[in-house]
Amino acid sequence: GTETGGRGPKTPGFRVSEPLQRPKIGRIGAIRPDTGRFVDLFRPSLALMRTDFAAAEGPLFPLSALQAAGGLGLAFLSVAALAFLLSLVIRRTGAALAVWFLWIGPIESGMLPALVRRFLPDQAGWLEYLPFTNGFPLLEFRNYDAPAYERYAAAVEAAGRTPAPPVDLTWHLAAAAAWTALLVGIAFILFRRRDL
Repeated sequence: GTETGGRGPKTPGFRVSEPLQRPKIGRIGAIRPDTGRFVDLFRPSLALMRTDFAAAEGPLFPLSALQAAGGLGLAFLSVAALAFLLSLVIRRTGAALAVWFLWIGPIESGMLPALVRRFLPDQAGWLEYLPFTNGFPLLEFRNYDAPAYERYAAAVEAAGRTPAPPVDLTWHLAAAAAWTALLVGIAFILFRRRDL
């Protein structure tokens, strides 16, 4: 049968939902266990507010993290500069995107390396400094941080494989900066000369 109570009849097999509770947050960073899922989005921020940075070991932002952020930004700038140049040369958004994807996909990552390694195997070293390919080593944090590389190497060796050697990023950073300056410079010259 049914039961009656202060909230009205209850049907067997069904559960009367409780009223929606508003999240209860005490002092900054303290969250009650019964808070809703929406407030869970703020847990990392509130936890960061309660972090005792004075008790942390080592620098808050290590040099390797800053270097990785700079390398990541430079890698994206060099690729974005190519897209910017193509957009100015072609002047059509769809066609410029098509050429950009065609370059970074089938050409730079496929046909061009295959042709060079097939007919000029001794001259293939420069392929790793092309705008898109050059950015890959700059995206790997282990190339900036020695402990991160050691953890990577240990995990790879534990899996029975040989880890890739660490990459010297000096020339990759220089190439990314050079590509960015060159492509943006060409785009600037074309923009100044074209008839608006």
